[in-house]
Amino acid sequence: MRLLSFLFSFEGRIGRRTYWLYFVLPLLVIFLVVAVAVPPLSFNRTFVVLFLLTSWPALAVGAKRCHDRNRSGWYQLIGLIPVIGPFVLMKERSARLSVAAWPNKHPSFIHEPRLPSTPWNERGWLCRHLDHYGKSGRS
Repeated sequence: MRLLSFLFSFEGRIGRRTYWLYFVLPLLVIFLVVAVAVPPLSFNRTFVVLFLLTSWPALAVGAKRCHDRNRSGWYQLIGLIPVIGPFVLMKERSARLSVAAWPNKHPSFIHEPRLPSTPWNERGWLCRHLDHYGKSGRS
């Protein structure tokens, strides 16, 4: 995924590691550098400018993280609920869940390796056999 589509596009999904390593961590470093480097009297103006510059990328990357959890990007509005909203949103964004854990309606730009065919996985003969009997009504 290219940097511009990562930061400004609301389509696709990203994993937890990508979210933390390529968005949250650099953003925290930028905010810490600004907090140390900017004089106290002009900190408020600098913080407002930095907040405005990072709002759109934060919403876009957050929407991709919601897509990975099989939720709409609009789910981020839960963060507007006073007191508990930001905690619920942060828990949702950092939850441990595989990208391929369930069928996802959002397209993936992440390479998902295919499992070799064994009797026990979805490509194997046993799972196809059990699916066949499950669909026909017999048990």
